[in-house]
Amino acid sequence: MGYYDREGRINKSFETEIRRRIHYGGVVQEIRSEVWKYLLGVYKFGMNLEERTVINIEKRTQYNAVKSQWTSISAEQAAKFRLYRERRDAIEKDVPRTTDLIDSPYIRDSKEVALNLSTLFEILLSYSMYNFDTSYVQGMNDLCGVILMIMGDDSETFACFVGLMNEFALNFEEEQNGMNVQLNYLQQLVALLDPELFNFLSEKNSINMYFCYRWILVLFRREFSFDTITRLWDVLWAKYLTRNFHLFLCIAILEKHKHEMMVMNLSFDGILKYVNNLSGKMELEPLLVEAELLYHRFTILNTKPELKSFFSN
Repeated sequence: MGYYDREGRINKSFETEIRRRIHYGGVVQEIRSEVWKYLLGVYKFGMNLEERTVINIEKRTQYNAVKSQWTSISAEQAAKFRLYRERRDAIEKDVPRTTDLIDSPYIRDSKEVALNLSTLFEILLSYSMYNFDTSYVQGMNDLCGVILMIMGDDSETFACFVGLMNEFALNFEEEQNGMNVQLNYLQQLVALLDPELFNFLSEKNSINMYFCYRWILVLFRREFSFDTITRLWDVLWAKYLTRNFHLFLCIAILEKHKHEMMVMNLSFDGILKYVNNLSGKMELEPLLVEAELLYHRFTILNTKPELKSFFSN
């Protein structure tokens, strides 16, 4: 990247500008694997080449150590380790459904598909050992599968996935505390930014915003193509305007379709079906523009310190 100095360091003074450029222009595919390491906290701005090399070695060592925790489990041990079997079986079930490792334009042949599926299985099972409390939950495969296709390396994918989960692991907890918090803030945003939509959803018993659950859980992965989702994740992970920009994107989508949903007078189930049917039918760039406009409206209208804190960057 052009911001590196002679020692391979990106000066921390450039960080805000870099995040701004990523937010508005995205990242070219050729350097995305390097950029995501910064955005997901594997690298820190200010590290030189030697320091990043050390980090890569440490992350490889860490991944191998975590992986060895389950590769060393014998069949006899596994037969007496119910939690391990449950996690392994859940991952084995979900990994073949990870479309990014099957349909991606960057995959050359069936052998590469098989290798990627095997690698994803190993990364997710390793993560379940690394974070035993959260373990593995369906949807993690969608997130990690995209990261694997970008990074092309198991230990680097694991490091980036850990960085992502450090922020979003609460979304996958059994108590769903993380999801409930975000849905609650989304509800407050709708009330502030679009009272008409808020009233419509209230009348339809949909103000809990559960129809947005999938969008938030897997960061819109199932709504957009591979190339589009990587562009969106560039924006979300850059955190230029706010670390919760994805919630403004939710409202941008709903506002675009609000009139049609109201004219159709959709019920609770009808709203859920309508929203799910948007998958693969949305154009991202206009939605990003609208989401930013909504964010700026929020900064003008909001008077609640709690909301201001939650939507800081």
